[in-house]
Amino acid sequence: MSDNQRIVEEKIARLNAAVALESHDRVPVASMADFWPVRYSQKYNMQQAYYNMDVAAECYKKAFAQWDLWDAFNPLMQSVGALLDATGSRRYNVPGRDLSPQAEFQHPDFTIMEAEEYPEFTENPVKFHAEKLIPRLCTRIGSDSPHTSVTAWTKAALFFGQYMSKARNYVTLWNNEYGIPPLFQGQSLYVP
Repeated sequence: MSDNQRIVEEKIARLNAAVALESHDRVPVASMADFWPVRYSQKYNMQQAYYNMDVAAECYKKAFAQWDLWDAFNPLMQSVGALLDATGSRRYNVPGRDLSPQAEFQHPDFTIMEAEEYPEFTENPVKFHAEKLIPRLCTRIGSDSPHTSVTAWTKAALFFGQYMSKARNYVTLWNNEYGIPPLFQGQSLYVP
């Protein structure tokens, strides 16, 4: 067993012990991806990292090399600018599009579901998301033009294939080179 494999197993055991409320050597440190390493690296702006996972990953490499603190890390860096543009998503205010290229993304304050819609939502949540929420949130997906809508769905699907492939590659890199296992494993859906 290599040193990194041993370190990864120790970190996973620490995380599992914490989840099971068992004693362990220290409190584990686990992180979701964010954009503070972009600012720390001082090499790129937020817009570049938001549109390019490789840029965000390069900034994380510098942070991981500087501080060996992480017991786990979420490899799904939020470099989703292209997805949001393709779908017409209003989910975030995007650096370089809605904000300064130097600013971090922001959550706009708006309502996409009314209180009287909860019975319909609870009756069939998947249908409600697909037919109501996503089209309201993503203007291109919700377009009256079938061509625009299908193009947006297609671009979103292609983006996700590439995005998940890169994320898997970074899981391997973080694990093998930095001894940092993924925060979670399996599949999840992301709403643009």
